[in-house]
Amino acid sequence: MKVHRASKMLLGSLDVKAKTARIFHQLMLSKALIAQEHKGIYSILPIVIETELNAIGAYKISMPILGAKEMWQKADRWSAFESEMFHLNDKTSQTFCLQPTHEEMITKLIAEQDELRQAIYPLMLYQTGPKFRDEIAVGYGLLRSREFLMNDLYSFDITEKNASDTYNLMNETYQKIFRDRLGVNVYIVRADAGNIGGNVSHEYHLPSRTGRDSIAYCTNCNSGVSHDLLKRGEKPCCCVEKCISIIETIEIAHTFQLGDLFTKKFKAKHLGQPLKMNCFGIGIGRMVAALIDSMSPSAKALRLPYALTPFKVAIILPNKTQSETMAFAQDVINHLSQISSLQNDIFVDDRLDNSIGKRLLAASNLGQIF
Repeated sequence: MKVHRASKMLLGSLDVKAKTARIFHQLMLSKALIAQEHKGIYSILPIVIETELNAIGAYKISMPILGAKEMWQKADRWSAFESEMFHLNDKTSQTFCLQPTHEEMITKLIAEQDELRQAIYPLMLYQTGPKFRDEIAVGYGLLRSREFLMNDLYSFDITEKNASDTYNLMNETYQKIFRDRLGVNVYIVRADAGNIGGNVSHEYHLPSRTGRDSIAYCTNCNSGVSHDLLKRGEKPCCCVEKCISIIETIEIAHTFQLGDLFTKKFKAKHLGQPLKMNCFGIGIGRMVAALIDSMSPSAKALRLPYALTPFKVAIILPNKTQSETMAFAQDVINHLSQISSLQNDIFVDDRLDNSIGKRLLAASNLGQIF
């Protein structure tokens, strides 16, 4: 069974100097979780949370990054997104974009299939991959960058009632991901559908010390609205004002009921009637940044949920190299490596030329708690 030895790994330098006002951004730079290539462009290790999606019958697919302009125009969204998309032309001068979202492409894919049998619905398809947006105000690492990692799921149903049931199922699944898998509580608030469209939309927010976003939330009935809806005069509920608070947050997920907004235009039908569609997205990079922001006690101590730490066990070998001491340490490693639940999850810092304190700090930089 594989054991990960620090001497064989590309671990971030402890001497990286981060220059940023945000604690989570400073932690992610100084602990080498991200490396800035250019303003708003970061290289990260993807963290994928897909088990819960598989458990409800969703299927993983992979869609192209490139999207044709004519496809986006068919959905009447090219002009709405044009200013924030990266564009390119092929050798025949056909225009494409690096897609920031995939509603058009997934609906086109379903429309091109032969008539699907009724038993296949709800049809839930998801992917985890890069998205691109030519942000004007990039900054703070993974919170707002030009390339970002998303887990996006698209569902198709025969009736509005079925689509509403699927929407509720997915919202319950998102809550399980955040509450049960990651051990955090999130605020779920009504939100503006924006350029995605649709009649119903919700955002998921984590409380934040940095306050990139904000929500209005009622502690009496647990209802809330996004900052955009609040600016328009919409209140979370009818409770008394003293129950409503403005909370600084980071948005980490967004869900939409789209109805037949896309399926009508692409003629994605069942028995001649447009399918009903939902879409859901978790910003993986944003989620990691928000979790570090909410869980880390200071700019020197990085913390992650246990489910996101790269290893379940960290072993710091002693500096003493006597045969008996090292034999005992190796015996511990051998015994732990036989435990099936620890498969591929043991980190051993065997860099004996580093002090124990420095190696404890290196393990802490991976999110381990001692």
